[in-house]
Amino acid sequence: MLDCYRLTGVSVHSQEKNSFTLCFDNNFKSKFYESYYVELLKRDNETFELKHHSLPKFVPVADLAGHHLKDDPSEFASKVSDYLYAYVTRREEVARVQESILENKLQVTVTDAVDFVQLYLGKLTSKVSIKVTLTYQDLLHVTPTRVTFHTYIDDGMDLPENLQPNHVLKWKQQLKVFPLSQAMAPIIEAFEFVQLDNEMAMEEEESLEDSS
Repeated sequence: MLDCYRLTGVSVHSQEKNSFTLCFDNNFKSKFYESYYVELLKRDNETFELKHHSLPKFVPVADLAGHHLKDDPSEFASKVSDYLYAYVTRREEVARVQESILENKLQVTVTDAVDFVQLYLGKLTSKVSIKVTLTYQDLLHVTPTRVTFHTYIDDGMDLPENLQPNHVLKWKQQLKVFPLSQAMAPIIEAFEFVQLDNEMAMEEEESLEDSS
């Protein structure tokens, strides 16, 4: 069982007579990240109990141990692996979004478990800004269960064509289905187009004022 789990990122880190330590190697898109450890103690009746672990505090390891460890250690390892996979996927998808746009144009707020994510596109001088809020109801989810989308524009300014409600509705649907970085790509593209259009308009106004 343990040899099979090694292929999915779970392996035996150390083993003694009455205990062994499972190592969970996190990976995302073929890149390895941090590892977590769970030490299991073997009892005389051939069952196991949780002794120590280094898992993130939001992983319900005590509940998983209570439900699965005594009867089926492989199911326990599988469930822990599922939680870690979902966590790393959510976290690294947010990181990919951050890499796709200049830092001064994006503000990100996340919880430790990355089960709440807020992405704010815009800066102090922006005439248009966008706030996308994502909530993940279950820590096993890699896509959000709830999405809210707000567009902020300067007073007296018309809502740009590519930020109209029909586009927003489509983006909200995509955010619930596709990986975050993929779903955010058209939103970032639309935002940057509006930003560029506003900058060009401002430059044109300044040029007209200088010529007069």
